[in-house]
Amino acid sequence: MNQIWPAHRRSFITGSLLALATSKTASAQGAGYVCADCGCASDGKVFTAPGACPSCGMPLISVQDYRARASAAKSRLKVAILVFEGVQIIDFCGPYEVFGQAGYEVFTVGAKASPLLTAMKLQITPTYAFGASPAPNILLIPGGNINGARHDAATLDWIRARHAESKITMSVCNGALILAQTGLLDGLSATTYHDAIDDLASDFRNVRVVDDKRFVDNGKIITTAGLSSGIDGAMHVVSRIEGKIDAELVARNLEYDWNEDTRFARAALADYPISGTFGGRLRLDLPDGSLSRVESSVGDRSAWEVIWRLQSKSANALIVQKLSERITSSFRAAADPAPESALQRTWRFTDRRNRRWFVQLNAADTSQPDVKRVMMTAILAA
Repeated sequence: MNQIWPAHRRSFITGSLLALATSKTASAQGAGYVCADCGCASDGKVFTAPGACPSCGMPLISVQDYRARASAAKSRLKVAILVFEGVQIIDFCGPYEVFGQAGYEVFTVGAKASPLLTAMKLQITPTYAFGASPAPNILLIPGGNINGARHDAATLDWIRARHAESKITMSVCNGALILAQTGLLDGLSATTYHDAIDDLASDFRNVRVVDDKRFVDNGKIITTAGLSSGIDGAMHVVSRIEGKIDAELVARNLEYDWNEDTRFARAALADYPISGTFGGRLRLDLPDGSLSRVESSVGDRSAWEVIWRLQSKSANALIVQKLSERITSSFRAAADPAPESALQRTWRFTDRRNRRWFVQLNAADTSQPDVKRVMMTAILAA
């Protein structure tokens, strides 16, 4: 689907015209007609009369039109997106689509302009290598498997240098930890992927960590929460630059239900102790090979309840004991010293964000043989 843009706001130029700004030779400086840089054998040649290009068949354009299009292409806002081995696909592709639909020139930059694999093994090739990319108006730092990029001196130096040139720098997901590693987030508020919130808070004490917003705007620096939040952050950038009406046109063309006022923030949900213990897929792994499935997972910002159905021959007391050991290890907190019964355990603890929690686990039989019902409840104290 092509980009849309109000004609009175921005000249609309397709990606194939980007090369017009740089690739024509000096022979196209006078009168005549040229092919619009499609990569054919006639690129750079000037013809005396209009017609079709003899190499590719495309209509020839006048040198004057060529110059006008090249000038318009040069004036487009430029978006540089860092990519690295293990980068998360949606972190950079979501904002890439938003900025591209807005009519901006978007390109990727890596340590080398050679193929690399994303976190899900999609092979991509950066448009530019460090030191060869144009100066960006917008700099984007995505997340993913960030350990290599976060501790790579060349990557951090490139971010600092490009940030100095940009009007806006934005991180997506745990890309905030890469950005924080440069020191550019010191003294600012920031958010990140829900599973990286604690790391951002503990590793970077000079950053004010926010866990209840999809993005945090400090002016020149914007950080967004996980994954799809990068789309909202990019929409916010377009809204800031072009205005809300034009941003809404971009969202409609993307068929994206953009709500700038949404309060949904994954890190703010009260399932923190449960997801922290059992992971996002909520798998109950027991040594006896028991099979489990999630029957219910519901809640809000103040409380959460997960119910599992467990196929197991183990006694309920043993199930509670084994799960309790895992929970206690995850929380680094002891269960209540006097449990109500062997089938129930309770914990009270304070997490690294100084939030106080009440957590309860219990197991019960069902009407079916060897099928247990395990329930875990987390309540965030006021």
